[in-house]
Amino acid sequence: MLQLAVPDKSHLPSYKEGLLKLAEIQPSKTQAVQEEIKEIDHSPEIFLLKMIGDDNEKNFFLVKEQEVLGIFTFRSKLDEALENFGGHVGFGISPQHRNNGYATQGLNLMKTIAAAQGLHELVLTCALDNQASEKVILKNGGIFEGVIQDKLNRGDNKKFRIKLEL
Repeated sequence: MLQLAVPDKSHLPSYKEGLLKLAEIQPSKTQAVQEEIKEIDHSPEIFLLKMIGDDNEKNFFLVKEQEVLGIFTFRSKLDEALENFGGHVGFGISPQHRNNGYATQGLNLMKTIAAAQGLHELVLTCALDNQASEKVILKNGGIFEGVIQDKLNRGDNKKFRIKLEL
Protein backbone atom coordinates (compact mmCIF):
# COMPACT_ATOMS: atom_id res chain seq x y z
CA MET A 1 0.00 0.00 0.00
CA LEU A 2 1.25 3.46 -0.89
CA GLN A 3 1.53 5.95 1.97
CA LEU A 4 3.17 9.16 3.07
CA ALA A 5 5.34 8.35 6.08
CA VAL A 6 7.36 10.41 8.51
CA PRO A 7 11.00 9.59 7.66
CA ASP A 8 12.67 7.07 9.96
CA LYS A 9 15.84 4.97 10.02
CA SER A 10 14.21 2.02 8.26
CA HIS A 11 13.70 4.21 5.17
CA LEU A 12 17.27 5.43 4.83
CA PRO A 13 18.78 2.55 2.78
CA SER A 14 16.21 2.87 -0.04
CA TYR A 15 16.33 6.69 0.19
CA LYS A 16 20.10 6.54 -0.35
CA GLU A 17 19.57 4.16 -3.27
CA GLY A 18 17.27 6.73 -4.87
CA LEU A 19 19.85 9.46 -4.35
CA LEU A 20 22.50 7.37 -6.09
CA LYS A 21 20.16 6.77 -9.05
CA LEU A 22 19.56 10.51 -9.25
CA ALA A 23 23.29 11.22 -9.42
CA GLU A 24 23.64 8.51 -12.06
CA ILE A 25 21.13 10.12 -14.42
CA GLN A 26 21.93 13.73 -13.47
CA PRO A 27 25.71 13.97 -13.00
CA SER A 28 25.39 17.65 -12.06
CA LYS A 29 23.81 16.49 -8.78
CA THR A 30 26.62 14.07 -7.87
CA GLN A 31 28.35 16.35 -5.37
CA ALA A 32 25.11 17.24 -3.57
CA VAL A 33 24.13 13.57 -3.43
CA GLN A 34 27.53 12.58 -2.04
CA GLU A 35 27.25 15.27 0.64
CA GLU A 36 23.75 14.15 1.63
CA ILE A 37 24.80 10.49 1.85
CA LYS A 38 27.81 11.48 3.94
CA GLU A 39 25.49 13.41 6.27
CA ILE A 40 23.17 10.38 6.57
CA ASP A 41 26.06 8.02 7.30
CA HIS A 42 27.69 10.39 9.79
CA SER A 43 24.58 11.01 11.87
CA PRO A 44 21.31 9.45 10.74
CA GLU A 45 19.48 10.82 13.78
CA ILE A 46 20.41 14.43 13.04
CA PHE A 47 19.67 13.94 9.35
CA LEU A 48 16.20 12.60 10.21
CA LEU A 49 15.47 15.50 12.56
CA LYS A 50 16.29 17.96 9.78
CA MET A 51 14.38 15.88 7.25
CA ILE A 52 11.22 15.70 9.34
CA GLY A 53 11.08 19.49 9.48
CA ASP A 54 9.33 21.99 11.71
CA ASP A 55 5.85 23.37 12.39
CA ASN A 56 5.56 25.05 8.98
CA GLU A 57 7.51 22.66 6.74
CA LYS A 58 7.36 18.89 7.03
CA ASN A 59 8.84 16.21 4.79
CA PHE A 60 7.28 12.84 4.11
CA PHE A 61 8.63 9.83 2.28
CA LEU A 62 6.29 8.27 -0.23
CA VAL A 63 6.69 4.59 0.62
CA LYS A 64 5.45 1.26 -0.63
CA GLU A 65 6.29 -1.69 1.60
CA GLN A 66 9.06 0.31 3.35
CA GLU A 67 10.71 1.25 0.04
CA VAL A 68 11.08 4.99 -0.47
CA LEU A 69 9.67 5.98 -3.85
CA GLY A 70 10.01 9.74 -3.41
CA ILE A 71 9.76 12.69 -1.08
CA PHE A 72 6.98 15.21 -0.52
CA THR A 73 7.32 18.50 1.34
CA PHE A 74 4.28 20.18 2.90
CA ARG A 75 4.29 23.85 3.89
CA SER A 76 1.29 24.93 5.94
CA LYS A 77 1.93 28.68 5.55
CA LEU A 78 3.27 30.60 2.59
CA ASP A 79 5.11 33.90 2.49
CA GLU A 80 5.26 35.90 -0.73
CA ALA A 81 8.30 34.00 -2.01
CA LEU A 82 6.76 30.56 -1.42
CA GLU A 83 3.44 31.73 -2.85
CA ASN A 84 5.18 32.10 -6.21
CA PHE A 85 8.18 29.76 -5.98
CA GLY A 86 7.60 26.59 -4.03
CA GLY A 87 3.97 26.57 -2.95
CA HIS A 88 2.39 24.39 -0.29
CA VAL A 89 3.72 21.15 -1.74
CA GLY A 90 6.97 20.12 -3.36
CA PHE A 91 7.66 16.61 -4.57
CA GLY A 92 10.17 14.40 -6.30
CA ILE A 93 10.11 10.75 -7.27
CA SER A 94 13.28 8.64 -7.36
CA PRO A 95 14.37 8.03 -10.96
CA GLN A 96 13.85 4.27 -10.80
CA HIS A 97 10.19 4.81 -9.78
CA ARG A 98 9.15 7.51 -12.25
CA ASN A 99 6.37 7.09 -14.82
CA ASN A 100 4.34 4.77 -12.60
CA GLY A 101 1.79 7.30 -11.34
CA TYR A 102 3.41 7.54 -7.91
CA ALA A 103 3.68 11.34 -7.94
CA THR A 104 -0.01 11.64 -8.83
CA GLN A 105 -0.97 9.27 -6.02
CA GLY A 106 1.39 10.97 -3.57
CA LEU A 107 -0.03 14.42 -4.29
CA ASN A 108 -3.51 13.02 -3.79
CA LEU A 109 -2.42 11.74 -0.36
CA MET A 110 -0.87 15.13 0.39
CA LYS A 111 -4.23 16.80 -0.34
CA THR A 112 -5.72 14.75 2.51
CA ILE A 113 -2.99 15.93 4.89
CA ALA A 114 -3.49 19.56 3.84
CA ALA A 115 -7.27 19.36 4.30
CA ALA A 116 -6.75 17.85 7.77
CA GLN A 117 -4.60 20.92 8.57
CA GLY A 118 -7.58 23.14 7.70
CA LEU A 119 -6.40 24.36 4.30
CA HIS A 120 -9.10 24.98 1.66
CA GLU A 121 -6.70 25.06 -1.27
CA LEU A 122 -3.13 24.35 -2.23
CA VAL A 123 -0.78 26.51 -4.23
CA LEU A 124 1.73 24.57 -6.34
CA THR A 125 4.39 25.79 -8.72
CA CYS A 126 6.68 24.14 -11.22
CA ALA A 127 9.34 25.21 -13.67
CA LEU A 128 8.08 26.20 -17.11
CA ASP A 129 9.68 23.15 -18.71
CA ASN A 130 8.65 20.60 -16.05
CA GLN A 131 5.90 18.83 -17.97
CA ALA A 132 5.87 15.82 -15.64
CA SER A 133 5.07 17.91 -12.54
CA GLU A 134 2.51 19.94 -14.47
CA LYS A 135 0.70 16.72 -15.47
CA VAL A 136 0.68 15.52 -11.86
CA ILE A 137 -0.76 18.83 -10.66
CA LEU A 138 -3.44 18.90 -13.37
CA LYS A 139 -4.44 15.26 -12.66
CA ASN A 140 -5.04 16.32 -9.05
CA GLY A 141 -7.40 19.13 -10.01
CA GLY A 142 -4.83 21.89 -10.49
CA ILE A 143 -6.08 25.08 -12.10
CA PHE A 144 -3.45 27.06 -14.01
CA GLU A 145 -3.17 30.64 -12.73
CA GLY A 146 -0.34 31.94 -14.87
CA VAL A 147 3.38 32.30 -15.28
CA ILE A 148 5.32 33.94 -12.46
CA GLN A 149 8.27 36.01 -13.58
CA ASP A 150 11.35 35.36 -11.45
CA LYS A 151 13.24 38.46 -10.42
CA LEU A 152 16.05 36.47 -8.78
CA ASN A 153 17.12 34.46 -11.86
CA ARG A 154 15.95 31.07 -10.54
CA GLY A 155 13.75 30.55 -13.59
CA ASP A 156 10.13 31.46 -14.25
CA ASN A 157 7.40 29.20 -12.81
CA LYS A 158 3.89 28.12 -13.65
CA LYS A 159 1.48 28.58 -10.76
CA PHE A 160 -1.55 26.38 -9.98
CA ARG A 161 -4.25 26.12 -7.32
CA ILE A 162 -6.01 22.97 -6.17
CA LYS A 163 -9.28 23.30 -4.26
CA LEU A 164 -9.54 20.84 -1.37
CA GLU A 165 -12.55 18.85 -0.23
CA LEU A 166 -13.04 19.34 3.49
